[in-house]
This record gives sequence, C-alpha cells and structure tokens, in this order.
Amino acid sequence: MTEPALFDSRPWTQADDEKLQKLALTGLSSTAIGIRMNRTEIAVRSRARQLQVILRKVRLEQLQMG
Repeated sequence: MTEPALFDSRPWTQADDEKLQKLALTGLSSTAIGIRMNRTEIAVRSRARQLQVILRKVRLEQLQMG
C-alpha cells in the first residue's frame, strides 16, 4: 500500500491570487495571510514572489487578530 504525500499542495486559483494581492495591499504579513488563507507562510511567500507582490514582515497584533 502506498502512503499519500505529506505535502500535497493545493493549486492556486485566480480567486486565491486576487485574495493574496488584496490582503498584501492591506499590509498583512505572509504569516497573517497564510492564516487567513489556510496556507503555509512558505506557500504564501512563494506565490507572492511569482506574482511580484510585496509582503510585510510579521507584526504581533496581526497574529493575535488571526
């Protein structure tokens, strides 16, 4: 029996890309965006880099709003 891959990635949709861009424009960090989109920080940063979206660094109050 084969085991499923540990990190099966969900493909990014156009709606996901638009949401990422919108959240980045509000000044949220990759960590905060990842929490809101149910994606890892690394996935958010990678996709933002592909889309040429600038992300902010982590701010504590963003994580508490979560």
